[in-house]
Amino acid sequence: MELSIDIECSFGPNRPIDKGFYLTCVGIVNQDGKETVIWFDHSEVNQVGWQTNLSVLRHLIEKADTIIAHNLKYDMTVLRNYNISFEKQKLWCTMVTEYLLSGHDKRRTFSLDAVAKHYDLGMKFDKVKALWSSGIETYDIPKDVLSEYVLQDCHLAMEIYKKQKEHPEMPLLSKVHALQMEFQLSLSDMELYGFKFNADKAHELVNEMDNTMAMMEDEIKEIAGEQDINIGSWQQRSAILFGGVIKKTRYEWVIVTLKSKPESRYYEKAITYDYEHPGLGFTPPNKIPKEYCSSDKATISKLTAKTPAQKRIKSLLLEYSVVKKAKETLHGKDNKGLINKIGVDGNIHPHFNMTVTATGRLSGSDPNPQNMPRGSTSPLKKCVEPIYDEILQLDLSQIEWRGAAELSDDEVMKYEINDGVDQHSAACVDIMRLKLTKDNRNYAKIFNFRMIFGGSGYGFYMDGKMPNFTKRRWDEIVKEFNEKYWGLIAWQDKNVDHISKHGELRIKTGRKFVFQRDENFAFPERAIKNYPVQGLAGGDILPLVSVIVRRGMKKANMKSRMILTVHDSLVFDIKTEEKERLIKLLSYVLKYLVNYIKGYYDIDWSTNLAGELECGLNYGELKPIELAKIENYSFN
Repeated sequence: MELSIDIECSFGPNRPIDKGFYLTCVGIVNQDGKETVIWFDHSEVNQVGWQTNLSVLRHLIEKADTIIAHNLKYDMTVLRNYNISFEKQKLWCTMVTEYLLSGHDKRRTFSLDAVAKHYDLGMKFDKVKALWSSGIETYDIPKDVLSEYVLQDCHLAMEIYKKQKEHPEMPLLSKVHALQMEFQLSLSDMELYGFKFNADKAHELVNEMDNTMAMMEDEIKEIAGEQDINIGSWQQRSAILFGGVIKKTRYEWVIVTLKSKPESRYYEKAITYDYEHPGLGFTPPNKIPKEYCSSDKATISKLTAKTPAQKRIKSLLLEYSVVKKAKETLHGKDNKGLINKIGVDGNIHPHFNMTVTATGRLSGSDPNPQNMPRGSTSPLKKCVEPIYDEILQLDLSQIEWRGAAELSDDEVMKYEINDGVDQHSAACVDIMRLKLTKDNRNYAKIFNFRMIFGGSGYGFYMDGKMPNFTKRRWDEIVKEFNEKYWGLIAWQDKNVDHISKHGELRIKTGRKFVFQRDENFAFPERAIKNYPVQGLAGGDILPLVSVIVRRGMKKANMKSRMILTVHDSLVFDIKTEEKERLIKLLSYVLKYLVNYIKGYYDIDWSTNLAGELECGLNYGELKPIELAKIENYSFN
């Protein structure tokens, strides 16, 4: 049986972990159009039957063959909070399906209204929205009005589903689509369970950062010889670096005679004036006039410091920007900091968006887990603690670089990967002509990854985060890269030519990308080079790993949880007694990932894939652990 479902709940708190959340009703429509509304928290409903109604709902959903909904992950997460299982049914989210069918078309939106309109199925009933806008809670909206509203959503989703099933693109997208539907379970786990965030530790960090920033501000002002500087103003930072105008305020006592009263008033008046600061003698990068020179982190990092004062203030300003960003991530403004996102259970429950990016990768919100700092140097990651015993992370190594090699069939890239060559070290020494150090290798790593996305000499020249080479030198470096990896460049050029003729592109997994011309009637070349690689890595391979691992954990009846996906990694909250078995499972998946890709997508994959495991008592203190020997490992 095919069932289309939709839930209605509290208008304000709309997640089951939010304080004040309640479930009002669930609408159900089957493939023949039969309607059912099951009621829970509503002013016209007898609450005695709450548990009975929940049992009826559970029976209907768990006995269904296919569950359909628009934004299914949301409805599923709410109902899974009431122990309703979606493990055995086929899942069909009409929103995610339409996103895939459209080729992530940026001209389209994927709300229920928008998708229904695309298929000429009419619009949603808007009377309920008007009631919400007037301040009436879902609990008090008349049953007949709310019933019509929830059932219309079910009917629209069912009709969209029938259209999508017969869409000519669906056979080509079948593997990508099926994987994304099951991947919703992994994301639902992460949203429902969340990850523990130590608020006390976070507040301590914020206080430490405030003190650190205050001391740095005092030292910056002392070096600059100016106490009235606003460190937060890029114009004033620019003035102390390169010379320029600083707006200052002085107070003068003045007498004002009031027309309405016979007496006069004597008071201090604030007077703003311009002060020309000589600057500390830095030369603006790239011959930009000093009055237009920014003082952001990228610009500062590129400055040449000669005197002790220059070296110290450059170091202070760079460190200040790092601390400030970390503090804003923790505390933030307008309730956007991580501290403000802690739920009543002490956990942060992020939202993963499956239909936002143009590449097919996930994005996140409220908060965005993808903003979590890379590496383990940021102190805020130490606030992410296990509910059980330890945090474990699986990271796919250089998955975009390896994916680009496979898609482009570049023989040099593939040979180096399969032969174990450190391509970033090679680029550092052989292409960029730099001494092999940790920092220089990191420059080469940034260079390599940016080149697979269409980097240019001018772009590197203007980037303050990269070495301060001349424009000519950067052009030479890019040319050398292109000559070495000519197969990659030929593939990129082939894609650009294909898009100019057809406007869309399909990669080996079946995922489709649609591109639009800009105001100059040109297609975006960098996007054409970028999207297929990111779509393969983050949209097709990482979800496959997640689904395989989740199946293995379920089969082994593990209580450990998958709590986050950040960039190209999966993060777990694990129980100590399950640690060894989970490591074996992850090691097995990594070792045979190429085989899984071949088996699932029917791709003759020939580029080695690899991953790393790290584990620790919190997310900020992870240490590498060896992959397990898995010759005799079994999922059973």
